[in-house]
Amino acid sequence: MFFIGSFLMFAAVGVWLEFFKLCVGIGPEPGTAVALRTAIATYFPAVLGSSVLQLLISETLRSLRALAFLIGILFGALALVLVFAASLANWAAIILGLIASAAALSCWRIVYAAG
Repeated sequence: MFFIGSFLMFAAVGVWLEFFKLCVGIGPEPGTAVALRTAIATYFPAVLGSSVLQLLISETLRSLRALAFLIGILFGALALVLVFAASLANWAAIILGLIASAAALSCWRIVYAAG
């Protein structure tokens, strides 16, 4: 329940708000997914950042520190691409962001289950 409540509901409130605005068609640019794209691109690095930080400061999972650092850099780069790559279609960026979000949530789950 903690995982669902904290990460899928409260931490993702920005994503849910932008999704609602897109579905209802309200906001400064109704019907565009740019804000949803940005909300997703800021959500998964934050979730992954907590996992990476936990791995970096953990004494029990010392062997995973380098892997955590590399994964953090890769996900950070993906977030930058999703925000700044104008040639990438919104739907493609959202799908990539959702996949990255699922991966970040999985990483968080693994780190906190093992730690």
